Amino acid sequence: MENKIVIRFAMTKGEGDYPAGSEFSSEETADIRKTVTFYLNYDPASADNDLTDVIIEECKIIYDGITYSDEMEYGLYIKDGELEGHPSPIIEFTLSRSVDVDDFRKCVWMSQFCVKPISRNESDQEPFFFEDQNGYTSVIDNSDVKEIIEDLKDLKLFSGKVISSKLLENGIPCLEMIG
Repeated sequence: MENKIVIRFAMTKGEGDYPAGSEFSSEETADIRKTVTFYLNYDPASADNDLTDVIIEECKIIYDGITYSDEMEYGLYIKDGELEGHPSPIIEFTLSRSVDVDDFRKCVWMSQFCVKPISRNESDQEPFFFEDQNGYTSVIDNSDVKEIIEDLKDLKLFSGKVISSKLLENGIPCLEMIG
């Protein structure tokens, strides 16, 4: 039972038409984060135990999940004209009370990253949503968090930005997740 839980979202599947690399402008290709918005789906009723009274008091972005580094297996990038990779944001949640960590994971694992290049706005096309359809989203053990943060700092990928859960639920552009 904990009130501070770190979640690694594994968004390996998607919904909608996967964007072709040609849909991204040169500016978007240079920084794919400009096209991506994160949506926290906090559904406390989906837990095995009743968590409807649990409030997310604080969200700390450990890693935005999009910024790519050759030294990591996560992130999004354009390679040979195609969108490659998968998002895997890491977020620390501080809750109003201690809960079972797996119950909390089940409350947030349906969160999504929405990818919508300008070309899709102009042509009135639907965005693509990266999501976890297989339940790979996981809780990072507290004993591993410090090492993960140090590794991200070494790669200049650590954010540390604190964001309200309401802002995350309403959708936050990836660029605003960076510290």
